[in-house]
Amino acid sequence: MAILTKGKGILQGTFRKWIVCLAIFISGSPTVFSQISESDIKAMFLFNFIKYVEWPQTQGVTGFKIGVVGKSQVFESLQKVIAQKTKDGRKIELVSLSEKEFSSCQLVFISRSADSSGEEWARTYQGSGVLVVSEESTRSGKWAAINLVTIENKIRFEINQSAAKAGGIKISSQLSSLAVSINP
Repeated sequence: MAILTKGKGILQGTFRKWIVCLAIFISGSPTVFSQISESDIKAMFLFNFIKYVEWPQTQGVTGFKIGVVGKSQVFESLQKVIAQKTKDGRKIELVSLSEKEFSSCQLVFISRSADSSGEEWARTYQGSGVLVVSEESTRSGKWAAINLVTIENKIRFEINQSAAKAGGIKISSQLSSLAVSINP
């Protein structure tokens, strides 16, 4: 319970409560644990990241788009997580991005299978108000704003504030306080 009282602020407490509830839910039932995959957990992280990021104001944008680059089970998991969800009253849409396709997105997830082209994708979206998230990348220290990592069999995340700023977004201090590492 100490984890819930350590953080300051409503948003941080809410995020921590979500993580604790997920841990209790998973640990409470072996059957449920076997049904929740690594990709499901990563999809939940991605969905919750959007709550703690400030995007530039864009007029005329009717939806909130998440793009996934490369083959990943996270795409299917995201479909389940975002079904019927909204961000600031806008419907959340999920698209698969290919090397030849550019789409205006607010969040781009670079899967492990597309890591070699991740830096190119980050450059493509630089300054466009896009959160670029990588999966288990050892090379994302310079280009991804958030990198999902596995530490001691647990999904965690690293934050690169420079990449976030270059992307035109601002990551909240509540989210930063939960990261395993933060690069300025």
